[in-house]
Amino acid sequence: MDNNPAHKRFFIYPQVQKKDEIQAVITGMEAFRQSLGETDQDLVGILISYIEVHSSRSHLLPHLTPFEFVLLAMLIEQQRELASQKNTPGKPAQELNHPPFP
Repeated sequence: MDNNPAHKRFFIYPQVQKKDEIQAVITGMEAFRQSLGETDQDLVGILISYIEVHSSRSHLLPHLTPFEFVLLAMLIEQQRELASQKNTPGKPAQELNHPPFP
C-alpha cells in the first residue's frame, strides 16, 4: 500500500510555485525581447537581469503576484541606478533618448 497519497507527493511549496511563476514571466519577456530591435533587446535584457537578482527573495513578499514582484524588482534596480548617478557629481547625467510624447 502506498503511504504517500498523490496529493502529498505532488504538493508544491508556495515559494517554489511562485519562483516557477516568476520564471514563466521571465520566459515570456524573453520571447518578447527576441521580437525587438537590437537596442531594445539590450534594454529588456537589462530589465530581465534585474528580476533575476531579486527572484530568490520572492517568498518574502507572498502577497504580491509574480508580475507585481517582477515590476518591483525592476523598480528597485532602476532606483539604485538613479541613486548612484546622483551620488557621482563629477559625472554628467546621461540623457534618455525616447520618442516624443504625444
